[in-house]
Amino acid sequence: MGKNIILDSGYWFALYDKRDQHHEEAAIISEYLHPHTLVIPWPSLYETLNTRFVKRDNWVASLEAIIRDKNTLQLNDDKYKSSAISSIFIQTKGHKKFSLVDLVIREMLLDVKININAIVTFNSFDFEDICWKKNIEIFNG
Repeated sequence: MGKNIILDSGYWFALYDKRDQHHEEAAIISEYLHPHTLVIPWPSLYETLNTRFVKRDNWVASLEAIIRDKNTLQLNDDKYKSSAISSIFIQTKGHKKFSLVDLVIREMLLDVKININAIVTFNSFDFEDICWKKNIEIFNG
């Protein structure tokens, strides 16, 4: 049975940029993903489709094909933005700090209404606490 796999921004950078330190791992993971539902959070699209990325037509065309595939789901961030932005300002000294994108993805992983079985990330320490609690598999090369 296919899994619902959420994809962090770092995966996209590693997959397309051959100079990225995680490129080989991303290429291997990419082969594994085909039978599964890819869940792409909007924040990772905001982060990935930056100026450098969109200047490469072949990268954009390849990502578009993935996004438009019937096994891909784009996950809207409207429900999570307010809580995530509040969390940025209440992060206390001495505690782990997270980017806004990571906070939104963390909120998505915590949402009991969304069935996520795995996450692809090269920053597993940003998500491992939630993944451990919710039995979400981490693919990080």
